[in-house]
Amino acid sequence: PLFALRGQLHEARADIARLAAQLARAEAERDRVQALFNDDRNVSERTLQTARSQVEQDRAALAAARARADGLHARLVQGWGPLAGSASGEAPDELERLADRRNSLVAVALRGSGEAPPLMLLRLPDGNDAIEARRIGPAPRSLAQAAGETWLYKSERVLPTGTRLAARGVTGETMLSLVPNSAVVWYAGLPWVYVRDDDEPEEFTRQALPAESQRPDGWLAPKLEDDARVVTRGAQLLLSEELKHTLADENDD
Repeated sequence: PLFALRGQLHEARADIARLAAQLARAEAERDRVQALFNDDRNVSERTLQTARSQVEQDRAALAAARARADGLHARLVQGWGPLAGSASGEAPDELERLADRRNSLVAVALRGSGEAPPLMLLRLPDGNDAIEARRIGPAPRSLAQAAGETWLYKSERVLPTGTRLAARGVTGETMLSLVPNSAVVWYAGLPWVYVRDDDEPEEFTRQALPAESQRPDGWLAPKLEDDARVVTRGAQLLLSEELKHTLADENDD
């Protein structure tokens, strides 16, 4: 429905351009005939009336085409929100990537009430990778699910059409940019990262990561303070040193 409406809007905009040019030619012809008529009636009054009538017909056709385009755009805005694009017919970048199959559009039915999370972690039925999807806006009624309020999300992964996915919402302040795999160490069956404070560069703190935040190219780490940095090199060495000191402390006891 989205791309069908976009196609109809594109055709309506083309009609507007064609009819506007046609009206301009008709007005030029009317003005030419009017000038000849004023110049000692070098054309008949019937010819002048025909030229005037053509202008009125073309003006009405242009108004109808504009009304049709406005109606199509209103339907797009009501049904697809940010994906509708501008009133001039310009498509948003998200729509172009969806049309080219570089991104995927996902409808997520939420449980309960409240604002939809800006970020979703999706999982295929037979996959372990967490797939990041960012919120676009409310879904149109045609995509609404009975399970709850439905929202549209965009994933940069190309997903199989019609596939049912598991989704987990992530609030906007709990996640930040991608952390490379080199920053992650495993201990006690859990993934961890080491964080260094700019004010105390010699001290490191180990923080756990949600296991479901893993992506093929890294991990989504918990939000840090402005003066904190994730250690991307030497994390395994830091873990070894920490465990060595822990073992030494236990032996002293």
